[in-house]
Amino acid sequence: MYRTNEKLLILIILSLSIAPAIFLGEGNRNLLLIVVMFIAPIFLLKYLKIDKIDILLLALFLYMIVVPMVYNPESYRISTVLYSVLFGLLFLSYKQLFYNSTFTVEFYSKLLKYIIYAYFITLLIQQFCVLTGLPVFNVSNYDPTKPWKLNSLSPEPSHTARILALLMFSYIITIEIIKKRTYSFVQEFKIDKYIWLAFLWIMLTTNSGTAFLFLM
Repeated sequence: MYRTNEKLLILIILSLSIAPAIFLGEGNRNLLLIVVMFIAPIFLLKYLKIDKIDILLLALFLYMIVVPMVYNPESYRISTVLYSVLFGLLFLSYKQLFYNSTFTVEFYSKLLKYIIYAYFITLLIQQFCVLTGLPVFNVSNYDPTKPWKLNSLSPEPSHTARILALLMFSYIITIEIIKKRTYSFVQEFKIDKYIWLAFLWIMLTTNSGTAFLFLM
């Protein structure tokens, strides 16, 4: 059984990786991620450990809060500033949770695969819905005049392309760390053929120009 820290790490990774339509608010805001960003900093208080490198980030937070308020008060939006600060605190919290967990690179590698497969399966369901004329599952920012431009588990196809490219790149890096050598497509294809199939299917069939750019 995973401890609380490991469960929170998984939740943070998922909230940064996916944005199901049910969690999308106004302006495609990922409400799941926003809730996690509010919860995660509580664990900074639990461990109360700030490393030297964190001081730079905390100083940046202070700069972001104070300087616009002093020099540009008429257009100062505290909500925008706090949103940025919450992102920073989320990563500080992630780091502390990670240092106080049993999270391994092997588990992270498996988690990346599950997320990529989830994107693939969701996209297949959406494509089946378009093909059969059924209401499209988990759809957001959908244009009926471009029926095959589908979002999968992100707000829109271009977001899917960016996220999947980063997830796949991260997966390759984890394999290099685990095997302590450079990733070889030829050597690893027999083991990784299904994850590559899922990745390429998503990148080639979401009809996103961004996907082709990131694929290169």
